[in-house]
Amino acid sequence: MDTSKPDTVPSSTGARGAFADGLTFVRLLLAIIIFIVILAGWPSIDAAVLVTVLFACGALTDLFDDMLGGPGRSQGRMFGWFDDIADAVLIGATLIALLYVTYKSGILGWAFAVPAVAYIARDALLGLFKGFEFNKSGAPLSRLGDIKSALAMFGITLMLASPWLQLWIDRTMAGDDPEKLEAIYNTPSPWVWQAGQALLWIAAILSLYLFIRYMTAKPEVIESDAE
Repeated sequence: MDTSKPDTVPSSTGARGAFADGLTFVRLLLAIIIFIVILAGWPSIDAAVLVTVLFACGALTDLFDDMLGGPGRSQGRMFGWFDDIADAVLIGATLIALLYVTYKSGILGWAFAVPAVAYIARDALLGLFKGFEFNKSGAPLSRLGDIKSALAMFGITLMLASPWLQLWIDRTMAGDDPEKLEAIYNTPSPWVWQAGQALLWIAAILSLYLFIRYMTAKPEVIESDAE
């Protein structure tokens, strides 16, 4: 099978590629804004709502990025190799900000710290050991890697949303019972945060598994897995 690339790229493909590259850089910009908003105000309700929306938008840009300029549709992209880096920056910056805020508030626990640090460290080590050329080749792509990123993003979205989402759910379940409403404001349920935390644990375990595969697999094995 001829795998050579054509000398020219159709204009429609180039436009899709350019738009996908634009979404990648939007995701990087959102990562900076989310980091600042978390440090400035989370877990206040207003800040929590804002970062939930911003992070969800960042996750959606990743979805559309992959649809428009993922494997098999990347001929018109100049910065397709930067897609995974943008994902790592978005997730890593958000987790670092959450770690800092929860630590300063005295509520940081090992159940969040362990998967968060493991996930961040994996991305940092992968970039350190494999370097620029490894990221540029796009070799780490795989369906399992996409699942890992999706789980991490969904879990983080739940954790960011927990201050307002948990309150809304608890108030809806309490109805008009004044005793239940008072209990909600005094001790809100933690299960939205815990659900997000559980998804982050799964994503962190998958990320470590994939890290071992990437570090030990032969290049041709990784490339075939990415197809």
